[in-house]
Amino acid sequence: MHDKSLTFVTAADEGFHHGLEPLFKSFLLANRQFAPLRLLLMDCGLPDGYPGQLKQTLTDFGNRRGISLAFQSIRADLQRWHVFPPHWESYATYAFLEAPPLADTRYLVFADADMLHFTNLETAIQSLDASGHSLAAVQDGPATLASDYYVGLLNPEARPEAPYLNGGYLIFDLKRFDYPDFLRFTDQLDPATTHQRHPGKKKFKHDQTLLNSYLAGKFLLLEPRYNYLAKHNRQLAGLRQPANIHFVSNPKPWETPTHDSLLRAVSFHSAIAAQEDPEQERIQPVIGHWTQQLTRLKPGLHRPLQTTLWKLLGKQKKVQRLDDAKLDANDIDQLVRQVYSWST
Repeated sequence: MHDKSLTFVTAADEGFHHGLEPLFKSFLLANRQFAPLRLLLMDCGLPDGYPGQLKQTLTDFGNRRGISLAFQSIRADLQRWHVFPPHWESYATYAFLEAPPLADTRYLVFADADMLHFTNLETAIQSLDASGHSLAAVQDGPATLASDYYVGLLNPEARPEAPYLNGGYLIFDLKRFDYPDFLRFTDQLDPATTHQRHPGKKKFKHDQTLLNSYLAGKFLLLEPRYNYLAKHNRQLAGLRQPANIHFVSNPKPWETPTHDSLLRAVSFHSAIAAQEDPEQERIQPVIGHWTQQLTRLKPGLHRPLQTTLWKLLGKQKKVQRLDDAKLDANDIDQLVRQVYSWST
């Protein structure tokens, strides 16, 4: 097990493969000082031939940028996790839990497939090492363990006030994370408990519930930018530091954007453009394209009336959503330039 290198893992099934290439490339660019880097893809039903094509693309990219890497695709065996509820009929959400034994590095970094990875991990890893914890993650908003009803059922020793991690981005210290013990913990859980729905309680949150139950709040808390949950335009327009942009909810940024989600597409496709051609003086066509899209997707004249109506009805969440959708050409210009600066 080597302390000076990283293994980076993600998992995807068909439909999420559109995000894999820019995710891997953004990670390579932000963390090249850890090379040789290990890239691991847990294949949960990707299109035939795609993993091989991705391996060649990433190998060529690394050669052009002088980044040494090794890429491996593993067909995920998810049978162990079938005792737990699927996520949208898929078990891909559990796939990264099969990755720890496959890594020969001390640190294993996991990111959901709908993410761009712009953070440099040197400080986070130093903090994890000094903390004595076995895992680092971002808190899921203000959530505590009490927010997930199942955590208390699966681990009665979990303190309700302890922080609740978001499972979309994790850094494992494999020297400290006791993987066999984690498997023993999951094996002894009662499947009837995890499948049972409780009136007024949110559903079982798959791998996230399992990890929170096992760790019981004992993990290193990372800054939110390491797992930046970007749902709307205002969040992305406000970015100033490099962040791992997590495109939670729909539409995904590789899908047709709406006015409400335009900056999600801007950041995603700007990263692709910068990875292909990082020259700063060539970004103007990218800015021009998305400015045109802004004009095309501009909301109708009814928007001010709709905002007024929601305010009168006291629908604050709907008012906030309408406000979050507002943006102008300067927001696009700034975001494209930031993504380019983070992708070189």
